[in-house]
Amino acid sequence: MDEWPLHLANVPYEFAISKYEVTNAQYASFLNSVGGIFDANGNPYIDEKDPDLKIEQKSSTWRAKPGWENKPMVEVSWYGADAYCRWLGGRLPTEKEWEKAARGLDGRIYPWGNQFLPPGENPRNPRHPRCSFLWGNRKLQSSNPNTCPVGSFSSYPSPYGVQDMAGNVWEWTTGGYCSYPAGPIVFVDTMREVTRGGSWTNSDYNLRCATRSPQPRYMTDANLGFRVVWSDYEPTEPAVFLKRKSSQSVWIEHFDREVPIAEVRHWWGTRAGFTFGVANSCMTLTQEVGFPNGGEHMVIIRCDTKNAFAPGDYVDITVRLCYDAADRSVGRCSVAVAWGDTRRIIPGARGADENTGYPWFLIANNSDSPNVWHEVTCKRVRWEVGKLCIGFGAWGSFLDEHRGITQHMWVDYIMIRHSETN
Repeated sequence: MDEWPLHLANVPYEFAISKYEVTNAQYASFLNSVGGIFDANGNPYIDEKDPDLKIEQKSSTWRAKPGWENKPMVEVSWYGADAYCRWLGGRLPTEKEWEKAARGLDGRIYPWGNQFLPPGENPRNPRHPRCSFLWGNRKLQSSNPNTCPVGSFSSYPSPYGVQDMAGNVWEWTTGGYCSYPAGPIVFVDTMREVTRGGSWTNSDYNLRCATRSPQPRYMTDANLGFRVVWSDYEPTEPAVFLKRKSSQSVWIEHFDREVPIAEVRHWWGTRAGFTFGVANSCMTLTQEVGFPNGGEHMVIIRCDTKNAFAPGDYVDITVRLCYDAADRSVGRCSVAVAWGDTRRIIPGARGADENTGYPWFLIANNSDSPNVWHEVTCKRVRWEVGKLCIGFGAWGSFLDEHRGITQHMWVDYIMIRHSETN
């Protein structure tokens, strides 16, 4: 997995980190100060059209929606989080800084220790939830699970007194998405940033201090926020030294015909509401939402790239895709890659939408505007051993209120080429 191997990481300087996640009221003040929701390059700070956004503009003034003032800011992109931090004279934390603030010096699993709940307690029915997470929120807010006000679980801080580092919202970090030293797969992805801490939508597995969830910088979601760091240290992108190529090899798979399917796996639902195949000259994935046809589904195909790339080569991987599910809390789709002649789907706590790093490297998911074709590229991914395996994943809500919704994803092609040399 992308969080292995366990290793010592040094943070040889002082830094301060905000005790709480940035709230809706605080972010509204920032927008009123800067007078816009885009940076100088046109990157959006927020998804202003998403109903899960908990701030609103009234008479040209931004404000938190009533009742949401002290809850964490969500539907904010990495660009929007970074801009807020810079406005305050700080920046986003690096992964090392975030993890040190969350787990201290003793390598604990959760901010409060090595056990999620006291022995004998079922995490799906906790009497004393320690943070805002899926099963705890259903216990606390059974009518409408969502984020909790920052600091709601003050009895369970990190070793440094930092609140809500597990649950409530995933938190943006900065510095790119890179493999750990001697990890099972080597990659340097400067196009994505890692989010940490899990959220109110996750189980206890995702709330571990070590869990990494990389996302494109434009990503926004109802469970994604951030906090601020202040330090004299300014992180830089890692250097990548690539082998020089005499030619620029390119491999492309156009999904305009039926291709052999290596494996289909369904979990947390039934296969009745899931179909996969070619339609309109594209690979098409269809997922019915709501009980009993929600849940998670994944399909893999294995491709022979005919020695276009060798193990150790660095490649850029581009996927052209489109989807029609605008609300990630209802349904999600994803495209991932892995390597191996006998690669299998291994259902796990992260599910199809979050099988990132090793054994699956997430290339794209439905985080752009719906019903628009997008090209998503992950750069400088190290090619591994064996056939290229392409995974197509879907997740659908089980909630009765979403029954009758059908989501689709269309994939036109996947293209791979050698990364340019430095």
